[in-house]
Amino acid sequence: MIFGIHIWSCTAESNLNVLSMKQKMSIRILYNASYNAHTEPLFKASEILPLMDLCEFFKLQFMQKFTQGFLPISFNDTWVSNKIRRAGQEQIELRNSEDLDIPFARLTTTSRHPLHNFPKLWASFGNEQIKFTRNII
Repeated sequence: MIFGIHIWSCTAESNLNVLSMKQKMSIRILYNASYNAHTEPLFKASEILPLMDLCEFFKLQFMQKFTQGFLPISFNDTWVSNKIRRAGQEQIELRNSEDLDIPFARLTTTSRHPLHNFPKLWASFGNEQIKFTRNII
């Protein structure tokens, strides 16, 4: 289920909802629960992340590896900081100069694309302590 999750989780919500329903159905089968039982306690008991949380986890893990330089060199210039993007302009020290530049997305389809979605998710993730931890686990 997690193979290539970085890419296929950028699909439309309707496609992800189908997979999420299948995951919920399978966890109910594992616990022999009724068809309409709440799945949150079942996920917690089995220590399995629900699909939407799983997608977010792997995207954040990817961005953590990117910011710390643990990805292959082909990803080095995928996203740039605001400071590098504004290199040709007058250099005023801004508080968001070290943040990643999030490209503008006019359409919903474009906003789901990894080039837009990953840095936006990374910027919205609030736990700064986890962002800069060297241990991925």
